[in-house]
Amino acid sequence: MATARLAVDLTVAVDHGQFYAYDPAVFDAPDAAGHYEAAVADAIGSRRFVGTSGGLLAVITPGQWGDDTPVHVAVRDAPADPGDVADHVVDLDLDVPTGVLAFESTGGPAGDVTGIPPGRYRVRVAGRGFTAVGGIAAGGGDAYRLTLWPRDVDTPPVVRRAWPGWADHR
Repeated sequence: MATARLAVDLTVAVDHGQFYAYDPAVFDAPDAAGHYEAAVADAIGSRRFVGTSGGLLAVITPGQWGDDTPVHVAVRDAPADPGDVADHVVDLDLDVPTGVLAFESTGGPAGDVTGIPPGRYRVRVAGRGFTAVGGIAAGGGDAYRLTLWPRDVDTPPVVRRAWPGWADHR
């Protein structure tokens, strides 16, 4: 069983059906605006509904907004199985060299920030409580778990479980 090094529960804002996570030191680039668009395009175009660009992780949510969407962040020695409670699960790479992981909604400044051990990670994004595309995020019961574990090499993103409701996403 994977040992947890750190676990923290946050609430993040979701706006326009998405939220972002990143290390501000990596994502503090002059072309940051282009990375938001590219990460969302990667998430939707790949049909993973989780995408990356320039150190930014974009998570597309079925709900359009919610100020108090639960997000559990855990750093472990190895990945943890999200079990049957997750509706959608995606693994991808995320670098957090300073150990600062910031979360924000569309158009907003960084909201919740959590400290984790600095490093190169693989992250498993698992969402649960999905009800319908276009509804209210937290009111619909959406919740997310980001499990990070150290990685040595870059690895392509993998969809571990796909939520069938994404078929309704345009």
